[in-house]
Amino acid sequence: MKWNIYLTGATLAILALVSIVLLGSLSGAFAQSGTLSAPFQQPAPTPTPFPRGPMGPGGPMGPGGWMGPGGMMGGMGPGMMGGMGTMMGGPFASTARPIGMTDAITTAERYVQSFGNPDLTFDEVHGFAYNFYVPVYERSTSNYAFELIVDRMSGTAMPEPGPNMMWNIKYGMMGGGMMGPGGMMGPGGMMGPGGQPGGQPGGQVTPTVDTPVQQDQAVRLAQEFLTNFLPGTMTGEVHNFYGYRTIDVMRDGRMQGMLSVNGYNGAVWYHTWHGDFLEGWTRQG
Repeated sequence: MKWNIYLTGATLAILALVSIVLLGSLSGAFAQSGTLSAPFQQPAPTPTPFPRGPMGPGGPMGPGGWMGPGGMMGGMGPGMMGGMGTMMGGPFASTARPIGMTDAITTAERYVQSFGNPDLTFDEVHGFAYNFYVPVYERSTSNYAFELIVDRMSGTAMPEPGPNMMWNIKYGMMGGGMMGPGGMMGPGGMMGPGGQPGGQPGGQVTPTVDTPVQQDQAVRLAQEFLTNFLPGTMTGEVHNFYGYRTIDVMRDGRMQGMLSVNGYNGAVWYHTWHGDFLEGWTRQG
């Protein structure tokens, strides 16, 4: 019996190690092949959570550690992991200070420029309590390409989670990267389902903002959701992305947040990761 228990423990340990290595490999592969894999940008100075201890610099879960940026799990990127601190409310050093709008704009510009695609740009930034939201669009089509956020505390730029990753059929994880059509985890792949994620029809989908759920219907669905979810709020400006639409949520003429509506099945996804709206910026000229 003792031998059986020992084998079970060893097996679990091996499985755990294999899982960690596999996660690092998959995330690293996506960082190289995914369409939203531009280098992360961090303006100085950067507030440092956990200045000492196992999760601080040099610790196993800090920068340079096996689970930190540059370590075995570092393929997930400092933005994806570092940004979780603000989304989860910390923890941070008591001396940590948020970055301002100017630094956020500079960081977003560097991030977009790192793609080497002059067709991509942005003209607006929304500052929230937890992050700065930046909708990036294509100059040639005027269609919105993808959404990025700049973490208010770490100053790190990263693709926005949620619809931007899961519903974006051109720039998101479902749009040609590892988890997209033909990818290892996409339709037809080793671990993928038989149909297109997000409610799209099976098979290859031509990226378009002209989806079955048109803009007027998306607005109606969004308002129906808001009436029950946040009584007193109204829909505002609509941004048409490839596969979905992101809509501002307004109350008494002031932004409250955002939600997205899937362009194929009408599902509504509220952006819970922003916090309260603080300020806005629009490019002049």
